[in-house]
Amino acid sequence: MTWESLTESSHVLRAWRAATSGSVVVAALRRLVARVPVLGRDVQRAPGESDDRAARVVIENSAIVRGAAAVVARIDDVCRESQTGRRVSAIGDRWLALTLPERIRLGALTLLSALAVHVLATRFAAPAPILIARVAWSIVAALLIGVMVGAEALAAAWVDWKSRR
Repeated sequence: MTWESLTESSHVLRAWRAATSGSVVVAALRRLVARVPVLGRDVQRAPGESDDRAARVVIENSAIVRGAAAVVARIDDVCRESQTGRRVSAIGDRWLALTLPERIRLGALTLLSALAVHVLATRFAAPAPILIARVAWSIVAALLIGVMVGAEALAAAWVDWKSRR
C-alpha cells in the first residue's frame, strides 16, 4: 500500500477536506484574520521599524525600564572600575591572546591539575569498588595527557569541523 492510496482511502482526510473547502468556520476565520492584522502577519520575517514603534517608545520611556537601565549601567561602571574587574578583564584578554592549541593545552592542564589535587587530597582512596575508581582516574588522566599532546591535531579538527557547519 502506498502513501497516496492510504491518504485517499482515509475517511478522516476526506472529511477534513470537505469541512475546510467551503466551511462556514473557515470563512469566519478568514474574515477574522482580515480584521486583525496581527493574525495575518508573517512571523518568520524580520520585524519592520513601523511594526512595533509605538510599543517600543512606550516601553523605552517607562520609569521601570529607565530605572532598570540606570541600575545596570551603574553596576557595569562599578565592575569596570573595580580592581577585580580589571584583573578578570586582563585574564580574559590573555586567554583570548592564546592560540587555539594553547587554549586546549591549558584547559587539559587545568583539568589534570584538578584531578591530581583530588587524588592527593583523597590519598587515592575511593569507595568500593576501589579498583574501578582508580582505573577511571587513570583513564581520565591518560585522556587529558593525550589531549595535551595532540592539541595541534584537535585544533585543526575543530577548525575543519566549524568551517563545514
